[in-house]
Amino acid sequence: MGPRVRSTTALNTKNRSVLRLSTVLAAFTLISGCSTAHRLYVPPAGGEIAFLRVVDAEGRGLPGSIFISTFEKAENCQRRFFFQGVASQMRPTEITLSYAKIQAEKPFSLAINFPLGGSFSAGFTYCAPVVSFMPQAGRYYKASIAVDGNKACYLTVTSSTTETGAQLRIEPVKKLTFSNGMDEDSSFCKPQ
Repeated sequence: MGPRVRSTTALNTKNRSVLRLSTVLAAFTLISGCSTAHRLYVPPAGGEIAFLRVVDAEGRGLPGSIFISTFEKAENCQRRFFFQGVASQMRPTEITLSYAKIQAEKPFSLAINFPLGGSFSAGFTYCAPVVSFMPQAGRYYKASIAVDGNKACYLTVTSSTTETGAQLRIEPVKKLTFSNGMDEDSSFCKPQ
């Protein structure tokens, strides 16, 4: 009977340790914001409007698994909103299929999280270009992502007066460096 009591005591001690560890991990998850749901982008209801589309270097829309986001506070990428890529909707969205409405006449930041490769055993690598620019009312903006092998990717923004590209021009952008935030309300970039 002695060994049986000891193994039950050992089992209870192990269960308490697992319970403590689970509690600590759950608390960390809540504090770190991992439980915060990804917020979907909602087009502006009024005011000055511009239009934005995100494509690859050949002008094709991006797969739905590519994370595309913007931020309420463009200067430091604070309060993230997703155009595309949240787990509940892994399909291409308006921003890659046609043009999405964005607020004009105020700074706008755009981030794309693009997978470069990898595996579950070795880990995955991503590039995450972030740019900020000032959209003008009525213009059509196209953000094009070009991937340089498995090392980097670049984001270029052009605009025109029509969807078909009339009076095309390259837009000046401020390049920012992506940095992971603690939760969806924190900052996701810093100056380059």
